[in-house]
Amino acid sequence: MTASNRPHTEPRVANGVAVPDSHRGKLPLRSTRERQIALIVLCVGTLMTVVDSTAVYVALPTMQTGLGISQVDLAWVVNAYLIPFGGLLLFAGRLGDLIGAKRVFLGGLGLFVSASVACGLANDPIALFAARFAQGAGGAFTTAVALGMVVSLFPKERDQVQAFALYAFIGASGAVLGQIAGAGLTSAFGWRWIFFVNVPIGLAVIGFAVRFTDNIRESRERARVDQVGALLLVGSLMLCIYTLTEATDLGWSSLRTLALAAGGLLLMVAFVGWQARARVALIPLHLLRRRNVGWVNLVLLLMNIGPTGMFFLCALYLQHVLGFTVLEVGMAFVPTAVVLAITSLKLAPRLLREVDAKTVLVPSIVSMIVGLALFARIPADGNYLLDVLPASLLIGLGAGTAGPPVLRIALAEATTRDRGLRSGLINTTQQVGAALGLAVLSPIAASVTQQVLADGAPMDSALTDGYRTAFLAAAGAAALALTLAVIAVKPAVPRTGPADIDPNAGQAAVRRRDPTGADNPDFLALGLGGTNMMAMLWSIAMGRRAVGVELRGDPHQALMHWNVNENLRHSLATIDRLMVERYGRDRVPRRPNGELFLLHECFYYPGAADGGEGRADEVIDGWVSDGHIAALVGAVDIVDDRWVDGMPNRSVTTRTPEPPAASADASGADPDLSKILNEPFSFQIGAEDLLILLRRYLEEMSRMDLAAGHLPRCRIFTYHRAVKPRDGGVPRWLRRLTGRQAEPDGFVRYPDGRVGVRIEAIRELDEKGVYRRVRDPGTEVLDLGVPGLFMIAEGSDSDDARRLGLVQDPLTVDNGDGRGPVIAQADYVIGVIAVSVGDRFRLRMASEFDDSGSEHWIRQAAAGHVGFIEEGWIITEVPDFVTFDPAQAGMVSRLTKRDSAEYHAAYRYLLREFYLDQITQLTGIPRAMLANTLALHTPRMISVVAKMGRDPLVAANGVVAGDSFGNGSFLASGGVQTGLLGHASRVGRYWRNIDAGIPPGDAVRDLADGIRADTEAWLEVSRADFAQPPRSGVAARENVLAAARRRRRSIAPFTLRDDLNRLNVHPGRVPMLGLQPLEQPHPNGNGETGGEAGGAGPEGARCVGGSGSDPQRGLRQPLAAQVEAQRQSGT
Repeated sequence: MTASNRPHTEPRVANGVAVPDSHRGKLPLRSTRERQIALIVLCVGTLMTVVDSTAVYVALPTMQTGLGISQVDLAWVVNAYLIPFGGLLLFAGRLGDLIGAKRVFLGGLGLFVSASVACGLANDPIALFAARFAQGAGGAFTTAVALGMVVSLFPKERDQVQAFALYAFIGASGAVLGQIAGAGLTSAFGWRWIFFVNVPIGLAVIGFAVRFTDNIRESRERARVDQVGALLLVGSLMLCIYTLTEATDLGWSSLRTLALAAGGLLLMVAFVGWQARARVALIPLHLLRRRNVGWVNLVLLLMNIGPTGMFFLCALYLQHVLGFTVLEVGMAFVPTAVVLAITSLKLAPRLLREVDAKTVLVPSIVSMIVGLALFARIPADGNYLLDVLPASLLIGLGAGTAGPPVLRIALAEATTRDRGLRSGLINTTQQVGAALGLAVLSPIAASVTQQVLADGAPMDSALTDGYRTAFLAAAGAAALALTLAVIAVKPAVPRTGPADIDPNAGQAAVRRRDPTGADNPDFLALGLGGTNMMAMLWSIAMGRRAVGVELRGDPHQALMHWNVNENLRHSLATIDRLMVERYGRDRVPRRPNGELFLLHECFYYPGAADGGEGRADEVIDGWVSDGHIAALVGAVDIVDDRWVDGMPNRSVTTRTPEPPAASADASGADPDLSKILNEPFSFQIGAEDLLILLRRYLEEMSRMDLAAGHLPRCRIFTYHRAVKPRDGGVPRWLRRLTGRQAEPDGFVRYPDGRVGVRIEAIRELDEKGVYRRVRDPGTEVLDLGVPGLFMIAEGSDSDDARRLGLVQDPLTVDNGDGRGPVIAQADYVIGVIAVSVGDRFRLRMASEFDDSGSEHWIRQAAAGHVGFIEEGWIITEVPDFVTFDPAQAGMVSRLTKRDSAEYHAAYRYLLREFYLDQITQLTGIPRAMLANTLALHTPRMISVVAKMGRDPLVAANGVVAGDSFGNGSFLASGGVQTGLLGHASRVGRYWRNIDAGIPPGDAVRDLADGIRADTEAWLEVSRADFAQPPRSGVAARENVLAAARRRRRSIAPFTLRDDLNRLNVHPGRVPMLGLQPLEQPHPNGNGETGGEAGGAGPEGARCVGGSGSDPQRGLRQPLAAQVEAQRQSGT
């Protein structure tokens, strides 16, 4: 951006200090209070101009009597204001860009106030009309720049929304206030005070505007403004409208009328010609040729005649015919103005979110036509409630709902270069349409009235006939607008190309999934994680049909690693045996090399030449010809770096696990989860590899059954979910109005308590870093009927479980500090870094101190995989007092938006720095080396709140399992084993109970009780991973820590299901250096390993910890439980 065209701000002094040059070209430094005052000033200034356009309506009869204005010339009280107001808007807006918005605003307001004084002092019609003209010009200059000044005051989007809401409310409520203010002032003090009241208000606004607004302009360069075009436009409009009003008295064929008409048309032709060749045109003609712009402005001009005519003519009818007082006339218009405000601010925006703008515009014009037609039949002895109110409400409804779609259509394809021109043209057309309407309707009403009076009719009847005829003419103009809207105006959203060449034109074909085998399955899995896929395998092995529904595609877990014990291998072997026994070898899936697809051998078998270095698809397809996906755990390190008796201390325990059995146990014995969770683990495995192994088996079984023409034992529907109602929060009456019905829920409850399930295909969209899922266009809902049993296991945040009524309670832990049970929760930073963890698994527990010296325990874990040097899955707990807040760290201003790139970059920097500091302690690798190491998944923070559902049974045929029912510690893999070995095997037991003749109700109750018992066992093991040392002064301090925790979690919320699937790579080296031995003194002291520590106390330590005589306190389950046997005999 060059110096000549960058935004310029007039230099000013802030609090006695000159603004430095570094701030020039930017917005002035205003406090929030100053900007709020400036917003009120701008809104009040705009409100004055809006009020003065409608306040005179109720005072027209009084003004007509007081100044002797003829019936024909009465419209000039309004038109003399509207014509310059509409004609000068574009000119004033451009002038504000060149000389500064503040100068134009103050100049316009000064002219408006001065003209108001002249209006109040006027003693004849000509003086009033001239003053009204000046007042309209001042209103145009004031209004044209006010909205731009609001944008400059509030550059942040959130603040802009609130400011725009207030500004829009001023515009919508101005009509109501104008009617009430005009009526009240006229009744109490006379019509002149409609104008005199502007003086004190206007002077106050000017004073505040001088103090609190700034003169911001687009450039200092010399540029032109189209003064000639503005004069030609206003002059042609004045002369044309004057011709229309004079023709009533002079006759349409008189020489003077023809001369005036010719002059007006000549000025209009001159205006068009000037716009065609002007370097800086007021209304560039090419803009009118763009899609919809010319037609929609013509529609607006015609349809705006009706509402303007209604306010003008109805005010005269109420006073002259029905005998209303001025105050009664003002109150009579309040319902209409309220309806107009509500429909324009609330109804129309909601309709536009549902349907195209043209679909909203057409019925809106119809509503106005009906209202005007009703006015065209008003009687001389009419009744307000029966003859006036219904018609005026219909016009208010139509006008309110028509405005937003007109603006939407006109701006649908606007660019940043012509958006201002388009919106300015709409404003101009709106004002010109109002003036033109009065210029046409007023002479019509006066002419008919004179003719009827000449025939001897009474005055009331003559006036009523004139008003009826004018209303009929307004209805005709609205009908013409309707015709153009239907025929000429195109939808706001255009087609991508002509229908005759666009291959996508026409009605899209409905895409259907083959439903074979999906109807009324024996088992339905909602969510295809490990728990549900194992449950499907158990169901199929027991002779049942299973269907799986997954929100996503293939499993992807961002290189997460799990540690599992031998029971998983035994379960897979049992499933393999049952499959062969039930279906025979011919109907068991095979691998591409023709061998039987045996799950337990792909998982692990002794003596494989390639060991556990294969990926799942590599092993299945035979690329790794003699290997498996699981690797043996070679060693487990447990490091306790917590302080003891105020001194640093280190205890390291390492043990090599026993090798697994030579052959898997396929006896099928039910696993005892409470025992499994306390046994040492034998295998390390990539989470994604295990899930892909199970998925490929199920997919191959489905494929081979369909190819052979058998009823498939298994069907998989990826990128599907249970149907979600799609009413979008739209009220029922609004759905009826738009013809849109709410989507039935995907869960259908039946009287016997069972639930049927309907699923829909979805499209997954990555929108600004957040996954959005919508119904896949062109697909149908698939009704799965009523499954024999369905199980929801969709991760820790399951919307389906909540929809079916699952209620969860948090796990609590008592730290012995007098607070009693507190919620078990923790935050962790996770990442995948190229550290060769190899066949080791390392757990570390350490201490951190906050500024007050209070101790906080943190836990860390490192897992990897033999043969994959780049996959070090490392996790570290975050102490409660750390916030990762860039503003608190002084890296950004406290006014920086959280969703800005600057704020997010600083947050990620703090997160990574913390992560590197912590994993240096865990791995023993120098920090400088880690900082330059490749990271396949950069650090991200996740939050865990341990909780469990009250009852897994959510339907007579449905349960919730896995993390969807309850979740605990994230450090070890106890939750994985709970789902894979506990909950899933319970489904196999359920089918054995059914085969044994146990009633389904009792069998599903036993299943639910088993799921709850397994989850309770897991949470009991997890409880110690959330323990913290006792702390003194807990009440106030814990409130501070809770606030810090909330702040930390609010900065960048992490969705485990979605965000783990994003690869955020940090380029770097792939060092050969792996985990280093930690048989050395504590990193913060000089103490010997396992012995008494010496060195600095908490004040001198960076990573410090607590007190107590038990060095293993808090390092119980699951960190200690899984390796308790190793610890007893470890070195």
